[in-house]
Amino acid sequence: MSTIAELARDCVALSPETSIAAAAEALLDSACEPFLSLPVLEGRRPVGILTRHAVQQVYLSRFGRDLYGRRTVADLMLRDPIRVEADSTVEDASPQVTAKIGFPIREDFIITRDGDYAGMGVVVDLLKAMDQRIARRNQELAGALRRLKESQAHLVQSEKMASLGQMVAGVAHELNTPLGYV
Repeated sequence: MSTIAELARDCVALSPETSIAAAAEALLDSACEPFLSLPVLEGRRPVGILTRHAVQQVYLSRFGRDLYGRRTVADLMLRDPIRVEADSTVEDASPQVTAKIGFPIREDFIITRDGDYAGMGVVVDLLKAMDQRIARRNQELAGALRRLKESQAHLVQSEKMASLGQMVAGVAHELNTPLGYV
């Protein structure tokens, strides 16, 4: 996986005029199950994001459905969603997303191409992609460490043989010197 565009998923997009009740119904749809939030678009331009958490807060509050159900998504959406350009690499996008994401994770990120909506990115998918890259790099490092240890063992063996050769040459020299006088 080289770019963030490969993580893009299609999902229901809302307009700012969509009612909160209609948005809640959209979030209940099985197609929206993996998403923590839905994009709010004007044409093809993302203008915000509606999180499940915000809708749940409305519906959990006393008379929330009656008071807020007819209001528009524009009243409840986050106006500064996390946006990542589609041609960004996973390594570049990861710090960008993690710098803006809160805890607990309540939102996903919007993937754009030249400012236009290109899909939704799920934070868990980004974490899995990073985990795969880390696992692959760990395997590469483990292989490099194994090769380094093998090279080190060969080097130590070569040094031992060189030292033994020098010692034998020294002993032979010490034996030959008195014999030469005799």
